[in-house]
Amino acid sequence: MLIKETLPGESDRVLDVGCGTGATTISMARHLGPMGLCVGVDISEPLLKVAKERAIAEKLGAAEFVQADAQNYAFELGRFDSVMSRFA
Repeated sequence: MLIKETLPGESDRVLDVGCGTGATTISMARHLGPMGLCVGVDISEPLLKVAKERAIAEKLGAAEFVQADAQNYAFELGRFDSVMSRFA
């Protein structure tokens, strides 16, 4: 449902705040296709380890993960077309 609500186009760049184990990041990356990018950010290293392993297992190059507190991380200005968050 979140992916349908966000509705970015292929090749867009999306930030997923509080991505946890990467379910929404990976789902969005599939939607964006190989020219897009979904970056999941979460403060939990163990959760991000699972997220990265899931993306690698799917050979999903359109998903990246950053361990950080999204409230104060210095994201590159203008890097993302949209932001989503399931729980954060």
